Amino acid sequence: MSQSAFFTIVSANYIAQASVLFSSIKEHHPDSPFFIFVSDTKDPSVIKLEDDNLHYVWGEDIGCTNFFDMAFYYNCVEFNTALKPFAFNYLLDAADYSNVFYLDPDTFLFDNLSLIENKLIDHNIVLTPHLTAPTGPESDQLFLRYGIYNLGFLAVKNSTETQKFINWWMDALSLYCFDDKRLSLFVDQKWIDIVPTIFSGVYIERHPGCNVAYWNLHERSTKVNLSDGKLLVNQDLPVVFFHFSSVTFDDPLAISYKFKDFNLSDRPELKPFFDSYKDLLVEAAFLETIKTPHSFDYFEDGTSISGLLRRVYYAYCVEHGFSGENPFKKGSIPYEIALKLPINGSDDLFKYYNAKTLSSSDWKVRFINRSIVMFFRLVGYRKSIALFKYLANVSDYSGLAVIFEKHIGKQKE
Repeated sequence: MSQSAFFTIVSANYIAQASVLFSSIKEHHPDSPFFIFVSDTKDPSVIKLEDDNLHYVWGEDIGCTNFFDMAFYYNCVEFNTALKPFAFNYLLDAADYSNVFYLDPDTFLFDNLSLIENKLIDHNIVLTPHLTAPTGPESDQLFLRYGIYNLGFLAVKNSTETQKFINWWMDALSLYCFDDKRLSLFVDQKWIDIVPTIFSGVYIERHPGCNVAYWNLHERSTKVNLSDGKLLVNQDLPVVFFHFSSVTFDDPLAISYKFKDFNLSDRPELKPFFDSYKDLLVEAAFLETIKTPHSFDYFEDGTSISGLLRRVYYAYCVEHGFSGENPFKKGSIPYEIALKLPINGSDDLFKYYNAKTLSSSDWKVRFINRSIVMFFRLVGYRKSIALFKYLANVSDYSGLAVIFEKHIGKQKE
């Protein structure tokens, strides 16, 4: 038992990123196997690249008991992240690997990971934090919401303690891998905040060249080594791996479509590396594969599945247990729920109305705000506050799901 294995998890639309990640792993770990776990339904046409060290594994084959239920009540991102501990378990069980590394598909190695392999000699788990230096309360508080550690990377040693961790994590993510502020969850990531306190042998890797990404570039100066053209961080340390999270082709100067604080004109030394990464994506057919729909966004008859229907089915499963059937089939429990209750439809509205896009100058927002003031005047402060507290409690999927799941129970009586 002396070999390290690497893996990532993708839906079919991210297969190009996984292929590019593999190219970087093959360069720096030429003898190590790389596994791409595909979370969509089995479709051989998804496979775009073949290599002796590259292995594709379909998500439904990794030993996740409630695979299809999870595929239904989690959205695409939630589901891909929920499969992570099951993929670790699959590799730790299926082969005698000494270490197993997970990397997000939009990660790229600029150096080998011997730094991490050496840490795993004396530790069971290696994590990388989002930040290694304070930036101020306004920015730092974001990581109270999204988690201290970035789960775009995780490395473990094949050990008894690691298996305890994986078993605990599988149990947690089977039911609680939502992106839900009210539940204090951000998919698989927030769970890892407590891992250093409940499992032994956890190492927090603070090397600034590990997991460089838009969320920590403000604390990590970069430059190009003129002698060999390699990217250095914080003056003289090599960049080990870079996380090209949410990279975009829409703006050639954008670091990420999620990040607006500065761009590549402010950090010109990074632009050749971003351009090179995008070229690799294009060669891997990114512009075509990114349009591939997630197969678990639809029932088998092509009917789309709303976020609310997913959460109502989740509430139903928690209350009544898992049915063991394929919930995507016509005539399944969630399909019948969608026919009986007005909870299925398009979620496109969320793309246009959210905290970032709502404007006080919008006439609809002004109308609602004035109506709220009028309501307070007519009903009074105490009753108005009581009503709005209740509405806040049921205004997201968590609250609405409870209401509709109870309504299902009444219909059955």
